[in-house]
Amino acid sequence: MKVFILALFILLFVSFVGCVKSKEELMFKAFQKKFNKVYSPNEKIYRFSVFKDNLNKIHQHNQNPNNKFQLGINQFTDLTNKEYQELYLMNELPKRKQIGKEYEYDPNLPTDDCVDWKDKGVVPNVIDQGQCGSCWAISAMEVIESCLAIDNGSLVKLSIQEIIDCDDGSYGCNGGWPKQALKWEQEQGGSCSAEDYPYTGMTERCKSNSCKPIKFSIECFQVLTGNETEMAQICAQYGPLSAAIDASHFSFQTYVSGIYYEKDCSSTNLDHAVLVVGYCNSGDDKYWIVQNSWGSSWGMQGYIWMSRDKNNNCGIATDAWYCKDCHFDSN
Repeated sequence: MKVFILALFILLFVSFVGCVKSKEELMFKAFQKKFNKVYSPNEKIYRFSVFKDNLNKIHQHNQNPNNKFQLGINQFTDLTNKEYQELYLMNELPKRKQIGKEYEYDPNLPTDDCVDWKDKGVVPNVIDQGQCGSCWAISAMEVIESCLAIDNGSLVKLSIQEIIDCDDGSYGCNGGWPKQALKWEQEQGGSCSAEDYPYTGMTERCKSNSCKPIKFSIECFQVLTGNETEMAQICAQYGPLSAAIDASHFSFQTYVSGIYYEKDCSSTNLDHAVLVVGYCNSGDDKYWIVQNSWGSSWGMQGYIWMSRDKNNNCGIATDAWYCKDCHFDSN
């Protein structure tokens, strides 16, 4: 009788344990719900394995008191770093090709301790590019939108999709270069509105003729390569800049807050384009205020603070572009 009761107890205990989900399983379930992740049964097993491995890496990073930024769960936590790179980053950008003169550097220009253009209402809202490699077009168009807003007092949303579909010097959702997009917009002298030609996250047939273009004039220039002091002066004087960076590392993939510094970052192998909207000094720490294009669920509501004056970390000033003398044409 005692043996029977003991066996029954063991059976009930094993059944109970089987019903209790681990902490990782509960986190994975919450992750699926938050980011609307749906898997086949086999894929779910694999994704859970990747998720657990990434959680371990995140925990190890956050336990190190020397790290000034934190990692966490976001929409990419079920991806290996290789998958993340293949799905959301571009191939390495080619060596820079000049399309306009560089800014004439004046070392005597002052820079404030903090400049943040989004607080001035001239920075577009964070966009989620999806799995379309359109960061180059988003970054370029947002520089133009901000420049026009600074010069004219109102933020007008222009069509990013038009650049993706119609700029034959780039490759649509397969990638491109902000400098080429800026050159294309300068030559066009105008753009469809975002309302008339909305973003779809796919490369489609060019439909520029289907809308009445908003005419404008812009002049765009490149920051002297690697010069973060000049870049800060330009940002303070003229507004947000487009910058190509190395975003390939796991630390960038799972970034959630703090001042980002990646010792293994390259300043020449650049695979992602972002919008630099300002900079700040926090004690001995200096950082760039950077808007990404992966939605507000990534980073700090779509933003990241990237290290400034740390030997051009991640190539933030290697291929940076800005516009000035922007105005809407009256005709």
